[in-house]
Amino acid sequence: MRRSLAAALVLCLTLFYASANAAIRVEIEGLPAGLEANARAYLTLIERARRITEDDERISASTVRRIYARATEEIKLSLQPLGYYNSVIKGRLEELPGTAPDGTLDFLAHFTIDPGPQTHFRQVIFDVLGPAAELPQIKRILKVQGIASGQPLSHAAYDDLKAQLQKLLYRAGYLDAGFS
Repeated sequence: MRRSLAAALVLCLTLFYASANAAIRVEIEGLPAGLEANARAYLTLIERARRITEDDERISASTVRRIYARATEEIKLSLQPLGYYNSVIKGRLEELPGTAPDGTLDFLAHFTIDPGPQTHFRQVIFDVLGPAAELPQIKRILKVQGIASGQPLSHAAYDDLKAQLQKLLYRAGYLDAGFS
């Protein structure tokens, strides 16, 4: 008797979970288009909403809530590579009546974002130590690189400069070159 009751309970829970397929809509306000696109690219909520729509993936309401709980941090992280380190994000997750016949809830995640001031380089100093400092290619890259005092901080520009320098140094035989 206990086994059949336990089996019936497991079956009911399995059917309940399988039928739960919450739809997710995400609204973002307060960001210019480029920043919003980056925020959307970082949001797990957006990726899961896409998979629900395109792949008919199933997701439970509790999973939506767990993913939403991380969304503010994901948005903050998405703004940092573009120089925004002091963003203020207000979010809310609304449960809406679902359109599915099983009564599954749909969700609206709304975020109002103030990115704050963009961080700018105050002073930029690149120094190549040792004999590699005399290589013409190194001098040229350091002269034309896209990072200068007063410019907005960009992780991409910094990473690109490092990659260019590393590549040139490697080609010139400086296999152990590093950054500090």
